[in-house]
Amino acid sequence: MQPVFTFCLLSIAYGLLFLTKTFLTSKYSLLIMSFNTGIWDVLLNHLAEQFNTAVKTQKKDYGKVFDNIPESAKYVLLDDVVVGPFADKEGFTGWKPEYDSVIKACIQQAVVAAKYELSLTKELSDSQLIQVFNQVANRALSIKHLIELSSDFLVRTFNLSNIFFSVNDIHASFLKCSQPMQLVIQRVLAQVRSSKTACFSRDVSSDVLFQGLKELNNLPKFVAGFPVLHNKVLLGIVVLFAEHNKFDRATIILGEFTNLLQRLDQLERVQTSAVTDTLTSLFNRSALTERLERVIENLRESEKSISVLMIDVDDFKKFNDAKGHPEGDIVLKKVGDVLRTVVSDSGICCRYGGEEFTVVLPAIEPQAAQAVAEDIRKEVERVCPLTVSIGMITCLNSSAQKEKLIKEADAALYRAKHFGKNRVVAKVMVDQYLGIIDV
Repeated sequence: MQPVFTFCLLSIAYGLLFLTKTFLTSKYSLLIMSFNTGIWDVLLNHLAEQFNTAVKTQKKDYGKVFDNIPESAKYVLLDDVVVGPFADKEGFTGWKPEYDSVIKACIQQAVVAAKYELSLTKELSDSQLIQVFNQVANRALSIKHLIELSSDFLVRTFNLSNIFFSVNDIHASFLKCSQPMQLVIQRVLAQVRSSKTACFSRDVSSDVLFQGLKELNNLPKFVAGFPVLHNKVLLGIVVLFAEHNKFDRATIILGEFTNLLQRLDQLERVQTSAVTDTLTSLFNRSALTERLERVIENLRESEKSISVLMIDVDDFKKFNDAKGHPEGDIVLKKVGDVLRTVVSDSGICCRYGGEEFTVVLPAIEPQAAQAVAEDIRKEVERVCPLTVSIGMITCLNSSAQKEKLIKEADAALYRAKHFGKNRVVAKVMVDQYLGIIDV
C-alpha cells in the first residue's frame, strides 16, 4: 500500500475517532487526556515510520536518528517541517522524485487534522469556561451583585490587574482606582461610547488616546474597553487592565455577562414595578407593609425608636376639581420629590393612596423625627400650590405592631387637620402597652 494512501486513511480514522469521542463524552478532561500526544504527533510519527526516515519540526523530532548522513541526501521541506534524509545508502530510504509531492500532501493532511483538533479543543475549553462562570454568576441577586461576582471571576481567571464596570448607572471597580487610572478609564469610556466597538491599547504610557495624561508609567501596560451591547443598544462598558494582552477569552465571559445582565434587568424592572407607585416613583402601599414590618423586626432587639409619619395634601380634592387631574398629578409628583429629597436614605417613603403619603424613620430620636416632619411641611409649602398636614407617632422601643403605628399616626394626622391644617402633630408611645403622649 502506498505511504500517502495509508497516511490519509490514518488521518481520517483519527479524525473520526476524535469526533466520536467529542460527541460521546461530556467530561472534557477525559476527552483531552485520550489524545494527550495530539493528532499532530500521531500523524507525524506515522509519516516517519511509513518512509523509514526522520521528521523534524521546531519543537519536536519524530522517527529515526541518523549518523553519517551523506552530503547528497535529499530532504522535503514544507514550512517548518523537514522530512529526511533520503539517500541511496544502506540504512536509508532511497529517494524518489514523487516523494516530494507525496510527503507535502501528507504534511498538509496533518496540518488540517491538527487545526481541527485545536478548534474543537478550544471550543470545549470555552464551553467549560462558560459553564464555570455561569455557576458563579447565577448566584447574583441583583445587577450590582452580578458585577461583583463577574469582577472577581474575570480578575482571577485571566490574571487581570483591575477591572471597571459602568453598567446601568452602576460604576464599580475590583480594586480602588488611582487618579491616573481613573483618567484612563474616562478616555476609554468616551472612545467606546462614541464608537460602540472595542478599544485596545498595547501601551498605556505611549498611546495617543491618553496623550496629555501624567503618571501613566505605573499603570498596567495593556488596557481594553468592551461595549456591553444588546440588540445594538449600549447597556454599559467594561474596562480591563493587565500586564498582558490576552483578552480574547475574556470576551466570551462578557458575552455571558450580557445575557445574565438582561435577565436580571428584566427581573429588577418587574420587581420594581410591583412595589413602586407609577406616578411618584415612591414605594407603594404593599411595599410599605413589608418594609415597615422588616424595620420593626430589625430594631426590636436593639430597642431603638421608630417614627411613622402620615402625610395628607390639604384641600387636594377641591384643587383637583378646579384645576383638573393633570395639575393634581403634578402636585403629587412634587410632594413625592420633596419626600425623596428631605428624607433621602434615612427612611422609607411611600404613597399610601390618593393624596396620602407615609414616611418611616427608623432609629431616630423623636425630636429629630419631628424636625424632619417640619422640613417636609415647609418645603412642600415652598414648592407646591398646596400644603400638607402631618401626623407622627414615635415608639421609643419599637415594640408596637405596624398596624398600631399606622393607626396612631393616622389619628395624629386627623388632629392636624382638625387644628387648621398645614401643621405637624406628634405623639410618643413609650411602649405598645402604655398610653400615648402628645409632644
